[in-house]
Amino acid sequence: MDLVEFAVANAQTELRQRLEAMLAADGLTRDVYVRYLSMQYHLTQGVQRHFMAAAGHPDMAARPKFRDFLIRLALDEEPHHAVAMQDLKSLGQKPMPAMLDVKLWWAYFNAIDHERPFVRLGAMCILENIAGGAGPILEALSSGKPFLSPKTTRFLRLRWRDDSSHGTRILEALSAAHLSVAQLNDLEQGAEEGAVLFLRMVDGCLGLGRGRPRSTAA
Repeated sequence: MDLVEFAVANAQTELRQRLEAMLAADGLTRDVYVRYLSMQYHLTQGVQRHFMAAAGHPDMAARPKFRDFLIRLALDEEPHHAVAMQDLKSLGQKPMPAMLDVKLWWAYFNAIDHERPFVRLGAMCILENIAGGAGPILEALSSGKPFLSPKTTRFLRLRWRDDSSHGTRILEALSAAHLSVAQLNDLEQGAEEGAVLFLRMVDGCLGLGRGRPRSTAA
């Protein structure tokens, strides 16, 4: 698990650097926020399928506690896309088209999740821990923004809280699952690849990626 935690720490640093650069420039703009919510809408819609597929993998038969954990995780994650949708509605927006890197994420993990579920679970480690330590920067970015309100920040509060307990529980559950060398290798691969893909999505939201949506017009 050391290499997974190393990948998580690197991803956290990369994210903080992007947020700090945004804070030093224009701060959080409405367009960036709409792109972010749209990206998360497409990224989380149907995400429970990956975790249900992982729970159904033969390797989980000898790990009933971890299988139960995956099922609970799937049910917990299932409604998140609806939260992003509701925030967009409160902004008077609809989800923008999925950016290229979100499509690549789904195409890649859909192709391997049934045979190599620990690759996808490695990527999960990144998504659930990447915001660790970014709370103060996010608060500074959010301060004084008229488009942010309790009705438009439900997803932000849900996923970008500076609370590592959820992500830590995922890492602890994986550590307690007594994975084989091959499974650990898949987990490490997924963490590295998940970090690359997700940070590309962040770049797209910031207007730095080729696959970003073109407009935030309603």
